Amino acid sequence: MTPDELTAFLRHSIPVLNAIDIQVRECSPQRVVIAAPLAANHNHHQTAFGGSLALMSILSGWSLMHVALSAEQLDARLVVQRSECQFDRPVNGDLVSEAQRPDAEIWSRFIDTLRSRGKARIDLQTRVITAAGDAVLHRGTFAASLSKA
Repeated sequence: MTPDELTAFLRHSIPVLNAIDIQVRECSPQRVVIAAPLAANHNHHQTAFGGSLALMSILSGWSLMHVALSAEQLDARLVVQRSECQFDRPVNGDLVSEAQRPDAEIWSRFIDTLRSRGKARIDLQTRVITAAGDAVLHRGTFAASLSKA
């Protein structure tokens, strides 16, 4: 899946993403980077709105899982089960959220459980990055269940 294909899929599947103007910059089974302009996501202080930052954080994690599960040829229903954001600094420019796949051992355990039990969950950390460093750290649990054939 290309970044443009993932962008189109996300915008079609989740209509609010059109309003915040997301664009997938990078997508692979190992890493997803999603951006949105500050102009569509600012608050009254002209910094990024916390709700948009949280949405971008969840979205990058969900998107990574979607792409990585597709690469494993697994058709799974995927939901965020738990979500927690830590806001460390204001975002004064475009919102850029990054998710990276966990290390090989954690990923393999997740995939093995999903294949054997038909469902599994995994903890992911994503981050919103700025030139000054990480602005938001997101910790989420994502649950997957295999689709019925």
